Parts: sequence; structure tokens; C-alpha cells
Amino acid sequence: MIKIACIGAPSTGKSTTASELKKIVENRNVVEYISAGQFLKSCGYGINEDGSKSTGKACVLFHKISVATMDLIESNDIMVLPRTIIDPIAYDDIEVSEEDVKEYFSHIDFVFYFPIETKIEKREMRTDNEDFRSSIDVKLKDLSTKYGIKWIELKGNPHEKAEKVKSLISERE
Repeated sequence: MIKIACIGAPSTGKSTTASELKKIVENRNVVEYISAGQFLKSCGYGINEDGSKSTGKACVLFHKISVATMDLIESNDIMVLPRTIIDPIAYDDIEVSEEDVKEYFSHIDFVFYFPIETKIEKREMRTDNEDFRSSIDVKLKDLSTKYGIKWIELKGNPHEKAEKVKSLISERE
């Protein structure tokens, strides 16, 4: 299994790129892992600007369990994680140990950073606050530096991003 972590503020093309990747990758499944925030929001809990320490802590646990679970599954799938363990730190000011962050990312094959290139596309469960989105982008980059997370920046439209991801996976294999 190839595990891809996406770092980026809301509406930067993470899910759309995963959808494009599904269209162009042959002979294997591309699975976008549900984010903890999506799950919590569907249960009626606040996320984004309305998140809390409790939802942030739940997200951290969800991320830790997610990567541990994936390591148990033998498959040829490409697993795309639209959120990572550093998101609750950025969104909800949750404290996560450096050890936990490094352990999480040690299970990831590729980390891609999605910069802000367009205005927010309105969608259910997504903030429409551009200032909030910009602050999350800065926090995620700062956290990546703090924890030594090496990422590859993806720019362009979702199809171009997906092609770059496909190419990098092919080079590794």
C-alpha cells in the first residue's frame, strides 16, 4: 500500500486531486480516507472555526489509529489521507508530542503540500472564511518545519497535480 498524506488548508484541491488520481491510475485502487473532521461534523460536532479541544483530541486519536490500521492491511491500493495528525494542532491548538508526529509520518510514503491557489469553493462542511484558511495554511507550513516534515509542493489544476503524484509513485516503484 502506498500512503499519501496531504497538507493544505481548506479548498486547496486535496480531495479533487485524489478524485483525478482515481481516473488516471491503472490496476490499483485509489482510496481517499475519510477525515476525522468529516466524521465528527456528520455527528453534529463543530469543526474548522467551530472546533474545540475535544474534537481536536478526537482527530489526533483518529489519525493515529488510521495509520496503524493501514499498516495491517496488505494491498496494492493507494491510500490518500486528506488530513494528517498536524491538522488538529493547526485547527484546534491541540498539543501533540513530537514523538507522536514523527511516528505518524514514519508510516507515510509521500507528503504533498497543497498551496492556496484559488478562492474557496463552497462545499458542505467547509469554511468560507478566507482569513481562517490563510491562517491554517501558515500554521501547517510552520508545523511542517517545526517537526521536520519533508513535503513536495503540488501546484496547478487537480489533473496536473494527480499526474505529478502518479509520476512520483511510478518512479519509486
